[in-house]
Amino acid sequence: MSYAEKRKERTEAEQNQDVLDYSWEEQNTPLLHSGFILPTDQDPPKSTLSLHVYFDSGRYWCRLEDRQAREQAFTTSSGLENLFEELERLLSSDMLVFKKQRSSRDGYERR
Repeated sequence: MSYAEKRKERTEAEQNQDVLDYSWEEQNTPLLHSGFILPTDQDPPKSTLSLHVYFDSGRYWCRLEDRQAREQAFTTSSGLENLFEELERLLSSDMLVFKKQRSSRDGYERR
């Protein structure tokens, strides 16, 4: 079954039937997972970490956003599983470089 068929099935049922199982995340990427479940101070609260994955020219590109600190970091990998392993390694060794986000709503923030 393709994603499009699964989405159509879910839409027709008017509810999300996907099973949420975070066991792989908890076991293989505990730091990343803890950032996903940590709430922000925003109202309504959101997860602290937000992960954006893109695929281009045979590589996976990742933007990891810390919503609480308003910072972002980037990394790339040749495989999706490798991308998660790399993120976890960089987080655990404090080698992931977070930079302040630029705000497009109010112009660029002062550095």
